[in-house]
Amino acid sequence: MSDFEGTDIIQLQPSDKDIDFLFELPKCTGVTANDGALPYGSTITDATVKAYDESGTEKTAELVVSTGIDGQYINVRLQYPTSGNGRYTLTFIITINTGGIFEFVFTRVYVTEIR
Repeated sequence: MSDFEGTDIIQLQPSDKDIDFLFELPKCTGVTANDGALPYGSTITDATVKAYDESGTEKTAELVVSTGIDGQYINVRLQYPTSGNGRYTLTFIITINTGGIFEFVFTRVYVTEIR
């Protein structure tokens, strides 16, 4: 699985800073099950989240304030970026306890200025 499923979006506005968003990466329910994002019995040991604008330019320092791991959840704290309006993509690089590395992409971060 390479992308987050669903239709939920994140919308940031100019006054937004330090807004927490929780992303779930469920584990498979069994050794042979293919019903989760991560292998059965695995533990997330590291997570790096990078942000990109629509042109592919990295904007992590402008958008991502911090990240944290809590079990199968990645908490990402976001803020309104100085580069302004547009659609942004978050790329998650996840390392698990067996040394495996997975990449997940969330493409539904919208930054809009209300006038």
